[in-house]
Amino acid sequence: MEHVTEQQLTRRQSTVWRALRAAAPQTIPVLAGYFVLGMGYGIYVQSLGLPVWMPMLMGTVVYGGSLEFVLASLLLSAFSPLSAFLMALMIQARHLFYGLAMLERYKGYGLRSFYMIFAMSDETFSITCSATPPEGVDKGWFMFFITLLDQLYWVGSAGLGAALGTVLPFSTEGVDFVMTAMFTVIFLNQWEKDQQHGSALIGLAVPLVCLMVFGSGSFLLPSMGGILVLLLVGWSVYQYVMVRQLKQIRRQLTDANEEITRQSRRAMESEKMKTAFINSMCHEIRTPLNAINGFSDLLLEGDHDHDTRREFREQIWASTTALTTLLENMLELSRLVSSEEPLPLAETDLGLLCAERLQIQRELSQNPSVEYVLKGGGRGTCVIPTNETYMTRVIDNLLQNAAKFTAAGSVTVCCDKDDSTRKHRIRVTDTGIGIAPDKQEWVFDRFTKVDSFKPGSGIGLYLCRLIVTRLGGAIRVCPDYRAGCCIEITLPY
Repeated sequence: MEHVTEQQLTRRQSTVWRALRAAAPQTIPVLAGYFVLGMGYGIYVQSLGLPVWMPMLMGTVVYGGSLEFVLASLLLSAFSPLSAFLMALMIQARHLFYGLAMLERYKGYGLRSFYMIFAMSDETFSITCSATPPEGVDKGWFMFFITLLDQLYWVGSAGLGAALGTVLPFSTEGVDFVMTAMFTVIFLNQWEKDQQHGSALIGLAVPLVCLMVFGSGSFLLPSMGGILVLLLVGWSVYQYVMVRQLKQIRRQLTDANEEITRQSRRAMESEKMKTAFINSMCHEIRTPLNAINGFSDLLLEGDHDHDTRREFREQIWASTTALTTLLENMLELSRLVSSEEPLPLAETDLGLLCAERLQIQRELSQNPSVEYVLKGGGRGTCVIPTNETYMTRVIDNLLQNAAKFTAAGSVTVCCDKDDSTRKHRIRVTDTGIGIAPDKQEWVFDRFTKVDSFKPGSGIGLYLCRLIVTRLGGAIRVCPDYRAGCCIEITLPY
């Protein structure tokens, strides 16, 4: 058992020794700087008449760098604990953040952690944050020895300076100005490095105001309190502004994510509609082409009577008309989508236009069970500035849809003009299958069909809304009509 204990002790000593040898080279630059500053500090303390051991004691207990210069002067002034506390807080406040930043790094090193946080100087902080121990060297002991060696350099240099100050004759004239000079150099250095000079200006303005208000004998404490309050207020305002900016950025990111989600959903829907459109177009184009080819072959090859041949020609003509209408709708849709230019307007008699298009649809209809009715139309009844070509396409699409979905009953076109609201209204009403309430807005989307078994490309109503909107009007399915379907167009004039 003793052999195991001795082996563990030997291994521990080896670990500590390796860490010390690895840490020593890292602290050589600190030794060079501390030797000069520590010597000056020891001479300064000795010139104040304090004991020769005082620099070493303060370097061991306080170890505060510039704070030790201040404490040397405070030891010879009137006792003021509050003033000394505030002075130390103002000078050494940055060490609070050093300690907080190193808590995680120093975790798990036992009592060494407390010492390393206590003895954290600017130089030690920079080394322990940047230096990496060599492979096989314990990190805890490595950082411990960096901290210990830095403090020993300071304590030894300060003691040596105090000792030399008692043996060798030094002129201490101007030594009491060393703190003022040091802080002036630090101030100028920070002023050159920082782009924002708010805190520096506060540090200059507040003491000057307090000097004028309280006098040279008691301005120090109010100055430090005023600086601390203003810095806390400025920090609070800065945090408030940053929190608001972060919230705004978060809202923007949330909105952007929602917009991306919406666009992604629309892209997926568009992809589905495109697939449905391609399938529909293949069917809609193939059907009339097959009819044209089939009836053309029958006309050329068969020996048919006059009535049969006339029926074949009518079928070919109907299929050709359907195919032409489909292609014209596609071309018109492409032109409207690709251009944002306003449509040209001219005085148009919509009452006469509705009457003409209804009569053409009546002649094209092959269903004697459907009656075509015009209400309110006629020459000169409804003349407004609009685009006759595009309105013809809209009315034809609505009449063709009404005829397609009405097996029996009536298709009615109603035109009226309201001078009080300066709007012209066109209603196309049928007694067909109607449109479900939840689809009365959906039917105006691209490639949508109420009955997938009926012929059609699914872009007719979408094209109608596109045209009517470009003309400054509106189109909708009347929700109160229950006997079939009623589509209403309103146009301003």
